[in-house]
Amino acid sequence: MVRIAALNDGFVESAGHLCALTLPVVDSADVVEREAIEAARTAGIPEPPLLRPGLTATAAAELERVWWPVKIIDAELPCYLVPIQQRFSSDLLGVPRGLLPRNDDLGLQREHVYYRRTGGTPIRHPARILWYMSQGTNHAPEPSAVIGCSQLDVATDGQAEDLHSRYRHLGVWTLSQVKDAEHNGAVQALRFSNTKIFSSGLTHHTLATAFARHGRTWQPPPGPLRLEPRLFADLYNLGESG
Repeated sequence: MVRIAALNDGFVESAGHLCALTLPVVDSADVVEREAIEAARTAGIPEPPLLRPGLTATAAAELERVWWPVKIIDAELPCYLVPIQQRFSSDLLGVPRGLLPRNDDLGLQREHVYYRRTGGTPIRHPARILWYMSQGTNHAPEPSAVIGCSQLDVATDGQAEDLHSRYRHLGVWTLSQVKDAEHNGAVQALRFSNTKIFSSGLTHHTLATAFARHGRTWQPPPGPLRLEPRLFADLYNLGESG
């Protein structure tokens, strides 16, 4: 079972061993291709197939899953900034750390679910998500910041009871909270995985400077915000560099 799970996760067999590529690269397909080939040769495993610019969202998402944390910037994979309140990010993402221990099941899982009100900027999957932790309260007084990145696997619209029944083991919202988010009888569940929490969150000044570099004005978003791939890459690299 472990071997099958490893192969499904992108490992390949070589000389009796299981090997996987881990590429900390955020760049275009040609740069990622060179890095992948070099890494495969170093590891003594078969070289991966050649890449091309403009990879489909599905193809890019699969490569970013098996070569995580690679990000192929010139692929057709949409990028979103999604706001989340601190009281939910603490349990779901582990930021900020609360006074009480985090639920072990949530902490060990690679996949989670976050619910949101439908409407506003439409979210399509697969995609990348940057999490924007909104301004805190007296109970969670941390400053607002972009705190991490996830792979969005599925965005599903449906009734609160149905979605909560299917995904309650992956999320932190109660049924009443999911119902409160319903709009015209529907709510959206974001199923995401492979979350990378940044060593240092991107606060207001850093976000304003980064957005200005890309000709945009930073304002805290009330809902999901679509990002250009280069702006996403800039923010991701800032989060990784601390």
